Amino acid sequence: MSFSLLYLAKKIIQEKVYSRRPTGLWTGSKVLLPTQTRLRLVPFSRLLVKAVRDRCRQESTTITALLQTIVARSIFAHIPPEFTRLACTGALSSRRWLPDFITDESMGVWVQDYEETYSRATVAPSEGFPWAEARRSRKTIQSVLKMKGKNASTSLLQFVDNFQEELCLSKVGKDRDKSFEVSNIGVLDPQTNPDLPSIKGMVFSQCASVMGNAIEVSAVTGGDGCLVLAVSWQQGVVEADLINEIVESTKQDLYSLDVA
Repeated sequence: MSFSLLYLAKKIIQEKVYSRRPTGLWTGSKVLLPTQTRLRLVPFSRLLVKAVRDRCRQESTTITALLQTIVARSIFAHIPPEFTRLACTGALSSRRWLPDFITDESMGVWVQDYEETYSRATVAPSEGFPWAEARRSRKTIQSVLKMKGKNASTSLLQFVDNFQEELCLSKVGKDRDKSFEVSNIGVLDPQTNPDLPSIKGMVFSQCASVMGNAIEVSAVTGGDGCLVLAVSWQQGVVEADLINEIVESTKQDLYSLDVA
């Protein structure tokens, strides 16, 4: 995967020269060990998913962009008001831009990330849902897709000499850079051949990110049309009560879109 010299220079400056933490950024606790993953599964019915997908189309956005916006709103609703900024990362597949010998039949992990930021003022208004923010998030994803894998952070891994020390141990005890992640691997098309096995309900989850986001939200829609969110976090980094409040607010927002 290619990258420009300007992109490389920018990352070097951010990492080595000027790495000021944004004011008002919430990222949970500092990076700590040991790791114990906590997980909560949040299912949504096929009828609700269809209604939300239709609403997203009406508002010129996508479910992934909507989920990012809703999770940001839900976090802001339950953290102290002095926190005014959230940093989100998303994941998308790089498979389509890799050499031709990587086909649909190939098994592997070819993923790159992208970044988005949310402010309390724009995401958590007192009235109405901020569809403009969901559309903005969609445009961010579209702009990354147009790059076709160029200037992806994964391309910089070739410059890491010692993964354990530089990417892991050196961060213990320091502030995190990111607040939450939304990874949506999409929809599994239902099997129409009665002679083949049919996968219906699905769950996609990830372990807690020790050095990365304080909260991980993983999404998949199974062959039954039901969406399941898997919310994971590290014990001691985020309180379980906060996660429960965020989950309830997320559910409330999604259900309110169905009846809007």
